[in-house]
Amino acid sequence: MTDPSLPPDSELVEGLRTGDPRALERLVSAYWATLVQFADRILDGHADPQDVVQEAFIRLWAHRERWSVDGSLRSLLWPRVDAPLRVVASPR
Repeated sequence: MTDPSLPPDSELVEGLRTGDPRALERLVSAYWATLVQFADRILDGHADPQDVVQEAFIRLWAHRERWSVDGSLRSLLWPRVDAPLRVVASPR
């Protein structure tokens, strides 16, 4: 569910692409808790879910000029959290 107090995804993406730190703050605020819960379920105690989500946001910010968002920001965020989770949580 999207927070009605947030600007539309397209405005957040544009703010992020132009390096607006307020856009990043709004994005983290909107999705942090949900992504940490998602990460926690997959990691099942193998690593700190907050660390994984934080790293995903750092990578997202560092590569923001390359983004392509088709649909919602959710479609951009979840794969960037899910892929590293699968590596960390996979049996060795």
